[in-house]
Amino acid sequence: MSTPKPSVASPSSPSNYRFFEWGVIAVILIVTFTAWTMLAQSRDQAESRATVSTKNLAKSLEQTFDGLIDTIDIALLASSDKIGEHLSADRVDSASINRMLTGMRKHIPYVAYFRATDDSGNILYGPDVLSPPVNTSDRDHFIRLRDDPKLELVSDKPFLGRVIKKWVWTFARRINKADGSFGGVVFAGVSIDELNKLLEKIKIDSGSSISLRDAELRILARYPSDSLSSFPIGETNRSQKFEEALDQNPLEGTYSSGNTSIDGIDRTYSYYRSAKHGFIVNVGIDNDSVYKAWRKQAWIVGALVASFIVALLGFMQVVRRAWQRQSEMAASLQEAQRIAHLGHYSFDLLTHRWKSSDIFDEIFGLDGDYPHDSKHWLALVSPEDSEAWGSHLTKPLGNHTPVAREFRITRRSDGLERWISCLDTLQVDEDGTPVALIGTIQDITERKQIETDLRIAAVAFDSQEAMVITDQNSVILQINRAFTENTGYTAEEALGQNPRLLKSNRHPPEFFKSMWDTINSTGGWQGEIWDRRKDGAEYQKWLTISTVKNAHRSAIRHHGTQEGRRKNQ
Repeated sequence: MSTPKPSVASPSSPSNYRFFEWGVIAVILIVTFTAWTMLAQSRDQAESRATVSTKNLAKSLEQTFDGLIDTIDIALLASSDKIGEHLSADRVDSASINRMLTGMRKHIPYVAYFRATDDSGNILYGPDVLSPPVNTSDRDHFIRLRDDPKLELVSDKPFLGRVIKKWVWTFARRINKADGSFGGVVFAGVSIDELNKLLEKIKIDSGSSISLRDAELRILARYPSDSLSSFPIGETNRSQKFEEALDQNPLEGTYSSGNTSIDGIDRTYSYYRSAKHGFIVNVGIDNDSVYKAWRKQAWIVGALVASFIVALLGFMQVVRRAWQRQSEMAASLQEAQRIAHLGHYSFDLLTHRWKSSDIFDEIFGLDGDYPHDSKHWLALVSPEDSEAWGSHLTKPLGNHTPVAREFRITRRSDGLERWISCLDTLQVDEDGTPVALIGTIQDITERKQIETDLRIAAVAFDSQEAMVITDQNSVILQINRAFTENTGYTAEEALGQNPRLLKSNRHPPEFFKSMWDTINSTGGWQGEIWDRRKDGAEYQKWLTISTVKNAHRSAIRHHGTQEGRRKNQ
């Protein structure tokens, strides 16, 4: 089986265009992947900034509330010790205790009041004490401190104060008598309103939230504060994602609420639980604001990438159409070369290797196994022409002008002898050194045969018998020398005339009508006829008329051959 032959590469071959297409697709994929990676990294950075921001704010608020409660605890501890001293001395200076509790409140603005009870739960000390006294023995903090002497600071769930009628978050300490017995509690009520005001002072984006929950996850305060109608003080409702995060880490964490948020807003949350007092601060940033800048960037990058892709695809279409036109032109050229039996080649003068087109190989009868070296290049033509065929390889022309040569070849495939015409030109490098011969090969065997036939016809036409050629309208186109000798008319006198210039008066019109009827029906006529020479002498001759027809069988030429019989009859 023959192997594929080397050939002159075409720049518009389908494989080259497919390579170009794959290159365009690769560029599009690289640009798209790069843009996607950049946007993914940018999104990760936005998420990271949201996480860091919420963590920092939640941790800062946790430390703030820890400090506030620690301050309250110090004040309660001092108050419980002072009141215990009064109870142990069997003399209670109510005015002194009231001044102490009122003074402490002035130094801690978020505390609504400091008050103290007796061992029965009656509020006896502090500002705005009512008479009869309000009893708080049913409060959780009172019961726990009364029943457990070891407890220190105790917080209670948020409740509506019975004296000031406002929501408070209560912290309390036990008052011990000298013998360690229970003497009542001293407690501070932190105003929920003041806590909400504190949260409102924090600058966060619209749609974001801050919530403060006690150790049992009851709502204490929330920003925005008008959302407390949906999140009532003391409620424990929370999102599914918050529950899941607390299960994984009850002390701190970050999560995205998604559509599980109670108010339906998707946020990135971070929370911290106080290790001392158990409350939790939860800070959430609206993801719309988190990704606002990123979405804008994504739109810009997406638009740029889309524009680039559209432009690149448009360019690819332009190239495709140009490639198609080039391919069509190349195909047309190849077909024209095939019709004209015209092939081409390239001979490398440095490597002594050559490449050829399909038509070149058809002309020489080569297959894919034929070696493409200088030795086999010389073997392409007939032995008598091989020296001339190879001379332009060993002695490249110096003027670089195309040179035409004609050679005989014997086709490798069928052994037929053919004539070829070679037209080649020399290529040189920057230093003027010959590097290659580029040329064309055309099969001119038919032309050579026609030339031979024409020479034979010319010899025959110039015979001893007089000959005349006319067109289909009987206008003389050509005569030979014998015609001039027989009739006396030169070519200048006869060409363009009608053969009637030779007509004698010896034949009636019916003779010529019968003659032309025969010519038109059979394509020819022969017989004896009388004509008149230029000098007026009449003579008898044997006339043969033949008609030449085209492919449509229409007469285009009349050939007349005349042989003289008698003279001066």
